[in-house]
Amino acid sequence: METISLGVSYRPVRFGWCVRKGDHESLRRALLLTHTLWGGRYNPIIVVDDIELGEYLVECFRVDALYPIIEDETVKNFIGKFPHLPWPNIHKSFFIQGSSERMATFVDAYHPIRRIYENEVRRVQNPDLRIHYYKWDANDPLYDVLLSMYGTFVMNDDILIDYSQFLRNLPIDTACLTTDQPLPAESYNEITINTITSYGLISRTLTDIDNAGFYLGDVGNFDDIVNYWNLRAADLDVIFYDPNHANRFSLQKDSFLQKLRARPERHPAWPNRICVWFSHRNVDPDLTFVGSDAIQSHVDVYSWNGLNIKPRLISSKIESVLGTINDSNDALSTTFQLPEKPFYDDHYLPSIQKVVVTIRPFSDYSFQKTLSLKFPYLPELNEFLGRSIAFSWDSVRSEPGGIALISTVAANQITFRSISSRSLIAKVFQTYGFESTLSKPGLIAFRIIEQMGGLQDCRVFKITGVRNLIESYSYLQSFSRTAAIQKIGRQDPSSGRFDFDDFKRLFIEARDKNDLHPEDALKFLVKKGVFRVGLKFVCTNCQLDLWTSIDDVGTTVVCEYCGKDFNVTPQLKDRDWAYRKSGLFGKDDHQEGAIPVVVTLQQLDTFLSFRWFIYTTAMKLKSPIIPNKEHECELDFVLFTEGFQGKSEIAFGECKTNKPITAQDVENLKIVADSLPLKRIDPYIVFAKMAPFTNEEIELCKQAQSKHRWRVIMLSDRELEPYNVYERARDEFEIDSTAISLEDLAKVTQQLYFNPKRKRK
Repeated sequence: METISLGVSYRPVRFGWCVRKGDHESLRRALLLTHTLWGGRYNPIIVVDDIELGEYLVECFRVDALYPIIEDETVKNFIGKFPHLPWPNIHKSFFIQGSSERMATFVDAYHPIRRIYENEVRRVQNPDLRIHYYKWDANDPLYDVLLSMYGTFVMNDDILIDYSQFLRNLPIDTACLTTDQPLPAESYNEITINTITSYGLISRTLTDIDNAGFYLGDVGNFDDIVNYWNLRAADLDVIFYDPNHANRFSLQKDSFLQKLRARPERHPAWPNRICVWFSHRNVDPDLTFVGSDAIQSHVDVYSWNGLNIKPRLISSKIESVLGTINDSNDALSTTFQLPEKPFYDDHYLPSIQKVVVTIRPFSDYSFQKTLSLKFPYLPELNEFLGRSIAFSWDSVRSEPGGIALISTVAANQITFRSISSRSLIAKVFQTYGFESTLSKPGLIAFRIIEQMGGLQDCRVFKITGVRNLIESYSYLQSFSRTAAIQKIGRQDPSSGRFDFDDFKRLFIEARDKNDLHPEDALKFLVKKGVFRVGLKFVCTNCQLDLWTSIDDVGTTVVCEYCGKDFNVTPQLKDRDWAYRKSGLFGKDDHQEGAIPVVVTLQQLDTFLSFRWFIYTTAMKLKSPIIPNKEHECELDFVLFTEGFQGKSEIAFGECKTNKPITAQDVENLKIVADSLPLKRIDPYIVFAKMAPFTNEEIELCKQAQSKHRWRVIMLSDRELEPYNVYERARDEFEIDSTAISLEDLAKVTQQLYFNPKRKRK
């Protein structure tokens, strides 16, 4: 029984609270709801009137679902823009009335409160932990800031459970905040209702100390409250400051400044600065309340474009579990027991409450890279993934490095299925506007890889002489063992010397000796069915030469030309074996150009051996944007992998034996690359050739570069034949030969082909 190592963690469902601009009532409803949920403090508030900002927030926070705080056409239309984020529960509200009590439909504040009691209080005689429960008047001008900063529990039409009752067994300090007194100095650092919601959750990214500081705003301004909440939801260490209420904030401000200035410096040349955030409408902020070490930071739409503020990825501790691999009906699935839960299944109905189980395979378990239990981070594929790997289309969320299943707290075991690479890649192209079908050359290439036993067993095709041997003889022609070895070894007819040094260290299968020899390659090809062994005879009736497989040789043989049988025993002495191409290699169409595709994929497989990837061979794409009569183009291969930052990367290309790269080839691939959304996928265009590129081809390929990034990868026989891709080129050119990513391959292509610098001898 096979197993797979998985990293499993739990996290809350991350909601985006959809409100209308200036709607203070809806804003307060959202803030009150957040404190009833486990992880509620990490849920952003999305103002739907600004569509661009709203889309950035959904993307930046990796929201799982959008909740309409107010039923409004604008809110409805905004949520409709995200069909890949379906509501993940049969219940459309956060609370329902059960047979005997009211119940929360998602993992709520009960769980962290009880966990605090179990871990910090229950068996501790004098617990150090104190919960600070602040209350304030409904007319306090700081009401929204205090609600954002400290949180509180209430019951109303939205919230049907009195969560304050769960606090009764905890050590609590209750304090009333009045309008004539400053906020407590250390209250920003205390355990409050707001911070309770994050108990049991840890950040999987490092805190950015450069972003810590103050939000400078107006306590009564809707935009300032939203900005402040979202900064804190991104897990930035920020407190609010309004100079119009300087007395209320004075103690807290001074204490926080002291804390920030006590931070250790990362480097003497880069002193720590105190960040002051403010709305873009505040064109000339007064930063004197901080001092000379303040640094300005605007909060505007582009703060949330994913390049500036990066919200923390939060979850429970990642636990390692073993999943059992089931392989049946050309599919894989894995089943595993869930690890210990940071919540409880003895409260409410455990089959009601929902939580997210995040699964990250520690190893790349796939079958020949064509069936995978790991998937690229593409949220638009959520429904497809849900229908393919789970049993509920609305329960799956794509995540960087893994997959998230929205499950119930009662679940103790999970099973999810694999997806074929072809189906997954076809769905990606469909999502971004292309119809795709597998082509005949793609099927042939895939079958050759299968026949050889996988991509790494295709290394034998790196050998120039092997490719020459396959191309030199037609299906009906046979050749001797001696002729085969001479062709594979590229023997010089005049000197008799072999030109095989470039491949003598190539590893194609286990061997006792150090060096590979031409006859070893021939034996391997025969074993894999590329060539069949037989004998040549002369028909005694029609006098024509014929070849007969060793399996069919008997005392008499039937001539394939005249149909007469004849006795072959007189012709058997002193005879060399005769070989003939077999199966797909027996066609005179050069396997539809499959061998350069196979060699390119093999080299990329070697290059990406430490990273997950899937691939498919040749696909036809159809789209109106492709500028030809049929609106079609063909990709010789498509490869999906994951970048170092979790972003998906795709490589596709044109592979040739000796034929030239054409302007149409370049234009087609450029159109496909330009059509893929850069926020989701980094595309790379690969031009591969089993011969050197001409200057004209290099200039054509250069035209496929993007204005803003290098994305063209060029691989000639010089790069494809060695085991290490730049093993030969590094001796001749000034390049970064330690490439470890597709981005590095594109960079070296720039150095090697578009701006080459030869080494001085």
